Amino acid sequence: MAVPAGSQPIFPAGQLPSIIAQPPTTTNNNPQPLDYSKILKPATINAAMDEKASAVEPIPLRRITFLHGKLMVKFTKSEVERMNVIEGLQYAVVGKLSYGWPDLQELRRIIRAQAKDGYEYQMRQLIYDAKFKAGDETPMAMAWILFPNLLPTYFVKECLFSLASVVGNPLHLNLATINKTRPSCARVKVLVDLLTDLPKKVRMDIENKVSGEVKTTWVKIQYDYMPKYCKECRLQGHGMIE
Repeated sequence: MAVPAGSQPIFPAGQLPSIIAQPPTTTNNNPQPLDYSKILKPATINAAMDEKASAVEPIPLRRITFLHGKLMVKFTKSEVERMNVIEGLQYAVVGKLSYGWPDLQELRRIIRAQAKDGYEYQMRQLIYDAKFKAGDETPMAMAWILFPNLLPTYFVKECLFSLASVVGNPLHLNLATINKTRPSCARVKVLVDLLTDLPKKVRMDIENKVSGEVKTTWVKIQYDYMPKYCKECRLQGHGMIE
């Protein structure tokens, strides 16, 4: 191709140089573009969730039906629960800010404090499910419960989870309980229903299989913090009479 002196190259009509004709495939000089979906999500968690999702029965396609002249698609409750597992939402938690939206640095501090010890209550943790609505807060909440003066013998996870199940669904133990650095008290984080009556104690029987003797102990339950729930407003943070 001839290039006249002191001028730009001349290309035949309808033909552009390859650098213009072919749009770039990446915005940087890296020939292998970064896959942010793999960078931002831990591979071990992804693998476990993908494995569990693959074991769930697939959701069948539904045909459109009519009900009173209106188009309708119908799914069963069990199918919706399986959808949550397939989409990896069965462990999702929604953080709701009570007093406006802070700036990014403050939001990072709140999230970090909330994840650390659970004492930062400006952002409340709400459990996500298929019935979640931003305007209606679920009566399910996470809270710490304590078993004061419980002997360290019973700090075994299965024992503490069994005792905590009278309150709600046990989630995990705190580090002081796991490491036995505070032997005077055991703490368990549980998922509780704020609409139910919360027990103050639980009976624990120790049976001697040989003699048949049963030793009964009443284990006291204390609540570190329990959010209130208004049935009328469907919001956490205050009760019916407040």
